[in-house]
Amino acid sequence: MSGETTVQRKRRLRDRLPVRLRHHWKPAATLGVGLAAMVYFLGDVRISPYVTSSSQVEADAITDDVEGTVDLYDTSVAHSIQLTYEQTDFDKMMKEFKEDSTKDYIEADLVIDGVYLNDVGIRLKGNSTLSSLRGNKGMPGGGRALPDAAQGAPADADGAAG
Repeated sequence: MSGETTVQRKRRLRDRLPVRLRHHWKPAATLGVGLAAMVYFLGDVRISPYVTSSSQVEADAITDDVEGTVDLYDTSVAHSIQLTYEQTDFDKMMKEFKEDSTKDYIEADLVIDGVYLNDVGIRLKGNSTLSSLRGNKGMPGGGRALPDAAQGAPADADGAAG
């Protein structure tokens, strides 16, 4: 036995791979081949998203420069602003918001410092400040009401909060 040499068998490639890869080689190979095919065929192609939302509607650019007696953002002058709209349109806008939270535009006329602008659009803005219109309870300004035992709330005589 002292003169005998043992022959070491070379480890095959299959034995060198982790067991999980040996068990799941088909999905890994499919992923690699698919990725290589995409890089080969689409490597220099630019992919752009297809947008279908109505918020991306292109409109005509506003080109009217309305001249007034005073600059709109002049803080040294008290401005006069008057907005006129149909009460039925306003009531309809409020009703639609209360029912399904839509914020559609209504037509109005605007007078700023004596300059008349007809057919301007107005709509409700904001989310948290409009929660009172939906009937949600909350603090003024749309904040959430604090729980009775809020942190920092004063405690009564026996040490309990609220």
